[in-house]
Formats: sequence, C-alpha cells, structure tokens
Amino acid sequence: MKILTLNIWGAPYAKHRRERIEALAQHLEQAHLSPDILCFQEVYLPENRTDLIDFLKYGWTHFHYFPSGLVGSGLLTMSKYPIVDTAFYKFRMQGKPEDIKRGDYYAGKGVGLTRIDTPEGVVDVYNCHTHAQYDPDNDNEYAVYNETNLYDVVRFVDSHSGASPVILCGDLNTRPDQIGYEIVTQLGSLVDVAYHVKGTHPITFDSRNPYVQSDDQCLDYVLVRHVAVESVAVAMDEFLIGGVAQAFSDHYGLIAEFSLRGERLHSTDNQIAPTFETLHHRVTDTLYDAEAEQIAYWERAFFGLGSVIDGFLLGGFIKRYSETWARRLRWIGFLMAVCFAFYNMIQAGINLQNRKNTLKSIKSELDVQREANRLFDGREL
Repeated sequence: MKILTLNIWGAPYAKHRRERIEALAQHLEQAHLSPDILCFQEVYLPENRTDLIDFLKYGWTHFHYFPSGLVGSGLLTMSKYPIVDTAFYKFRMQGKPEDIKRGDYYAGKGVGLTRIDTPEGVVDVYNCHTHAQYDPDNDNEYAVYNETNLYDVVRFVDSHSGASPVILCGDLNTRPDQIGYEIVTQLGSLVDVAYHVKGTHPITFDSRNPYVQSDDQCLDYVLVRHVAVESVAVAMDEFLIGGVAQAFSDHYGLIAEFSLRGERLHSTDNQIAPTFETLHHRVTDTLYDAEAEQIAYWERAFFGLGSVIDGFLLGGFIKRYSETWARRLRWIGFLMAVCFAFYNMIQAGINLQNRKNTLKSIKSELDVQREANRLFDGREL
C-alpha cells in the first residue's frame, strides 16, 4: 500500500490554485504513483476543496476534511479504503492574532486522525500542518509555536493510538536539525521513513521550484510507528509546461510504500530527557517574554488614556486662536487616544493573557512529565 502527502499551497494569496489542482488530480490519476491514501495540507478554500474532491472521488471514494478556526485547518485526507473513525486536535499555540499577514492564528491549524480499514488491517493516519517558522535562522519568534504544536501532535497520537499502527505525515515546518524534529521523533517514538530507508532527508521545499524564494529545506515528512516500510520517494516535483501553472505546489510531496505485515518500525533509541529539557526551557522563556510584553501593552494603554488630557490641554491653548480647530483637535485627539488605548488593552487583557495561560498549561504538563522521567531514570530495574 502507498500513502502520499502534499502541501498543495492553497492559501488565498497562492498563485494558480485551480489550475494547479486540476493538473495535480490529472497527474495522480494518470501517473504510476497509485497511492492508496492521500494527505493534503492547505486545502483552505471551499471551491478548491470541492474541485479536488470532485476530480479524485472516483479513485479515492472515501474522504474527510477537518473544519477548524476561521479559515479551516486545510487538512484533507482521501482514501481508497473505508474511513471508520476520525478525530481532530486544534493546536493550543495558534499564532498571533495581530499578525494578520501571516494568518496562522486564523487558519485553525491542527492534526487530524483518520482511522482507515485497509486490506491488511486498520491503520491510524494522522494528517498534520504546524505553525510556520518564517525566518528560522534569525530572530525566530515563532519557533516555540511550531515546537509546542509538535508536542501537541505526539500527545494526541499517544492518546488515540497507543500501540496501534500509526502513520503521521504532512508539512511539519521543522527541519531535521531543529528541536521540533526531535520532539516528534524522540518524544513521539516515530521513525522518519525517508531517513530510515535512504539515510538522507529529502528536499521538499526546493529553491529551484518557481514558486519558492528560499533556501532548500526538508519540511515535509512521513513518520511511522508499528508499520513496515518498503520504499519512499519525492513525488509531485515535476515542473508544468504549456499552461499558467508552473508546478503542482510550492512544496514537493512524499510517497511511501508501507505494510502492516512486515517488520514493523518503532523508535527505541529515544533521548527523551534532553528533548524535554530543551522544550521546557523554550516554553518557560517564552512565558517570561509574554509576561513582559503584557506589561508593556498595559503601560501603553495607560499612556494612551493619559494623552486624552494632553489633547484637551492643547485644545485649550489653540482655542485662543480658533474655536473650530480647538474643538476638532479635542475630538481627533480623544478618538486617537481611545483607539490606541483600546488596542493595547485588547492585546494585554485578551491576547497576551490567553498566550500566557496556554504557555502555563503546556509548562505544567512538561513539569509533571519531567519529574516522572527523573523518577523512572532513578529507579533500579
């Protein structure tokens, strides 16, 4: 059996969405890939989702989309075999609501489970898309969002699947040299199929792709637990000729051939304690930053309210020369000061408070697990 994962680049601002989706569907039907299960990410817009399902529903008759947030999770899983159960987990760290341009907060990103009844038995397939890091090599303020997303992923997988066969795939937005990769492989005991089979990490975000303006990166993965893997390869990396669309997506896909009957993979050489410590420090530091940022917003809010008085004093001075302009200045100054103060109050009292509480929740879980690991490490066997 085969599984394909692909981020289709279906964001509202993405180029040539319909043309790329049509070309993608034709390629899947005509090429020799023959995947049994399809995991798509960034299928955000209803019209693109409808097109994709309509183009593929005769070959992949079973499908499930995971609605979430304002825009939607973007996660669509399609299968040739029956889907017998589904579940979805929306990540706790969703992003910054004020960062409208990047939009992660409004997408409602998460991880979706489809339990599929294949001819070889039931397998739990997890389709995932985490928060992007945007500039991971510089001041990476979004790293902790990605890392806590992946922490949520492994917790979700453990709580739903236990010792069952698991395939986790998608755009994880982490490189193999980053802590996010360690979280999903070490804490999740998941085996990176590409690295296991080939000893390398394939480039799925390629600078040669006409839709990419970035260095080469490995961001997309197929990871398994209690599943046998026979092969893995980069897929959907062809360039398109003769139409407006230049490639299927800004990402390349991965296709893996798996079985539930062979020697099943399971990660045993796990460095859990160091990964926990690193994640714990990252969450703690981000919590301190959020507290400091909240205080700064409160200070700006009070400054904004205080400037109302300054506006009326300045209006009183100008009144000596023009009653009309003095009145206008008072109202303009009042509105600007109130809007400025209100914005900062919202940030401090709602957005930052929510971020703090979420980080505290994650930190408390890590505290318990870290202490448990210490107890187990010190136990004589």
